[in-house]
Amino acid sequence: MNDNLENGVKIMAKRKRKKQAKKEFEVDVQIYGVLLILAAVLGLGKYGPVGRAITSFSLFLVGSLYIPLLVVLLIIGGYVLIKKSWPEFFTQKMVGIYLFTIGILILMHEKFVQLNVSNMMAILKDTINQLMLAMRELMQLGQVSDWLGVGGGILGGLFSSLFAKLFSYTGMQIVSWVLMIIGICLFTSFSIIDFI
Repeated sequence: MNDNLENGVKIMAKRKRKKQAKKEFEVDVQIYGVLLILAAVLGLGKYGPVGRAITSFSLFLVGSLYIPLLVVLLIIGGYVLIKKSWPEFFTQKMVGIYLFTIGILILMHEKFVQLNVSNMMAILKDTINQLMLAMRELMQLGQVSDWLGVGGGILGGLFSSLFAKLFSYTGMQIVSWVLMIIGICLFTSFSIIDFI
């Protein structure tokens, strides 16, 4: 009898601890959601040095797509706040978005590949120089005069220089379009034959 009572108390205590841990996790996740929303809003509005720094980091990562990246950050923050959990980042649709984005970033960086004759180190050096100029302008003036001139940011620079090295300039273009088509097919669940 005593053993059954002790077991019952232990089970109840265990359940209580699990509930408390789950509640704490939900609160933690919601805090991350609020922070993501805050970062996105500050970055989109370029509010103060912090907002400009967030925008500059976004610009550094994806170049001309820095505003869409901040919007995605805002959406993720909203999702986390409402659902109290992180979204799944490796579903079929998400992989489709990643592949499509990589294709876009590479194509946005074509100018750098052309100007530097597919030289990997020269492409990266030119990319970093352009990004640093744009980031300096953003921090000082709160805007970028030639936002298309930064291409696909450091990610675009890395992927385009690697693809140009592996496949040549024309091959890089072909592979980029294929990645985008595969990305659309994965996102929409269409087969490639249906898409064609």
